[in-house]
Formats: sequence, structure tokens, C-alpha cells
Amino acid sequence: MLKRIVDVMKKTIAIGIFLSLFLVSNLLTTGTNIRKKEDFPSVLPLTEGKSFYGYCNNSSIYIVTISSSQQIHLNFSYTDYFFILNKTTSGALFNCCYITNGTFFNLVKTFFVSESYTPGKLRYFQIKTGNDEFLFQNRTFRLRDGKIVSGYFRYDNITLPSGKWHFIFTDGLFDHPQNATRTNTSVWMNFTNPPQDLEIITTTGGNIYAYWYGEFDSKLLISKAKVFEMMHNGKVTFKINNTFIYDIGLGPVCQGFWKIRWDTPGGIKKSATLLLRNRQICNYTKQLDCLRGVGPNGTYTLTTSYLDYLPVLFRKRLPQPYASEIYVLGLDVKLP
Repeated sequence: MLKRIVDVMKKTIAIGIFLSLFLVSNLLTTGTNIRKKEDFPSVLPLTEGKSFYGYCNNSSIYIVTISSSQQIHLNFSYTDYFFILNKTTSGALFNCCYITNGTFFNLVKTFFVSESYTPGKLRYFQIKTGNDEFLFQNRTFRLRDGKIVSGYFRYDNITLPSGKWHFIFTDGLFDHPQNATRTNTSVWMNFTNPPQDLEIITTTGGNIYAYWYGEFDSKLLISKAKVFEMMHNGKVTFKINNTFIYDIGLGPVCQGFWKIRWDTPGGIKKSATLLLRNRQICNYTKQLDCLRGVGPNGTYTLTTSYLDYLPVLFRKRLPQPYASEIYVLGLDVKLP
């Protein structure tokens, strides 16, 4: 009996050693998601002549720059997720990818989410008269610990003109500084007939300016969640040292009006929009230029006023039956 027990124990130990060796060899073969910074030098070669993989887990801004004197044809995809450790937040967030040459955008993928809310709840009221200010705030906050958002995105048959193009990836929360979240980004690029002089550079870092509606310096602000949203003469200022990327991710969509003004180093940009049951009456060229853009270093001031409300009659027939508050994202990035 004792001999049989010893034999069983020997077999169990042997199986355990075999499984351990198999797992270790598998990890060495496939690799893990833990990468050292030096594993990704600034100038990266193509794998087998026509594909590229980049990974970043230590920055809330990740930039992949590709350049050539000829047209560039590629498919690209990326996974992106970020998480927060034991923080209280309203839940308003952004997850964005911008492709730009530093002057205009070729492709933009943005994912903006407004804060948690109870429809019709008065969550914010602020009024300023002279030196006096009255503020009422009753927003919804939740404790978050762990992954917040993740996704896989793929874009095929992209053609970029000759020159230098920057793929900029970023995400975070509107009510927390950028170092409060951790980001993991993986990027794959497959090139069709890549040019001989194709070069790929990766960089990280930059400053994120993410403002939710209550951070605007406004004369009057009322937010009755998704039913009545109003701001009068709200302002935010950005002092930019490098390239500025701005994006008003969320704003009025239902019924009312929306005025936007940007004071930039290159001059003034303005747009005015009338909203009628989810339909916009405006100059779309001016509006798009005010909603999103790229600019040089300098001081930028955004001034906005809006009224957005949910109509009383036939509201259920609306494509988007809700009013919306405003959020704006600004990036100060040094492009290679």
C-alpha cells in the first residue's frame, strides 16, 4: 500500500514538472503584455517588410508617426483600454484616435461619454452677478476601481498622401487629471507595397486639458439632466506650448441654439447654430472648424453660449430625444 502511494506521488510530481516547463516555454514563445520602454525604440523597423506593431502602457497619449515621400496605403487596427484605481468619478470620459499631418485631419475616431445622470434631475445651477456667485450642485458620482472602457477598432484601405502623418491615441476621465488613469494601447499596421523610404517613429507624452461643463467660467449655467441644458458666456483658455488639437466632443443636439467662438493665434473663428427637433440650421463649414481642429502653439480661448431643451410635444418621435451638456478636449502634443 505504501509503495502504491509513493508511485502515485512520483507520477503527480512528474506531471507537475512537465506542466510547469510547458507553461514557461509557452510564455517565452508568445510573450506577455509587460514591455520595457527600451523594447520600443523611437525609430521602429517594419516586420517582414510590410507590417508594424507598437505597444504603450505608461502614457495617456501615444503617437505613431509614419512618413514617406510617396503615397502610403495601409490597414490599421488598435486595441485601447484604460482603468482607474479606487477613485470617485461622474463617469464622463473620452477615448480618441486622430490622424493628422499637423494641419488637418485625415481620419478621426472619437468616443465621448457624458456623466451618469437621472433624467430631469437638477444637477447643476450656477449664476454670477458682479462679485457674487451662487452654486448648487447635485451630480451623481460612483466609486470606480478597475477597467473603465476598452475596444478593438479596425480601418481598412486607407490612403495617405506623401508626407508625415501622426496617429494620436488618448483617453481619460473629464473629472480627473491624466495621471489618475492608466492606459494600454496596441497598434497594428499592415502596409501595401510600402515605399522604400517609409519611416515609423513612436513617442509618448503631452498634456491633456479635459473640461466638463461645470469647469467653464460662465455667467449662467443650468443643467437639468438631458431635459434642459443652458450656458451663457462660458469660457475656457488653453495655453499651448506645442501642437494644439481641440475637440468639442459633446454639445447641444435637440432644440435651441448654440454659439461658439474661438480666439486663436491665427485669428477668430465663430459659428452659430439653430436647433429644431434634432435638425441643425447653420454654416456647416464654420461649425466643423469650431468643433474640431489643429493649431500651432499659443493661447486659445473658447467662448460658448447655448440653450438645449427637450420639447414638450411629440418628444418620443425625436431621433435623439434628449438635451446635451458640453465637454471639450484639448491636447498639447509635441509631434515628431
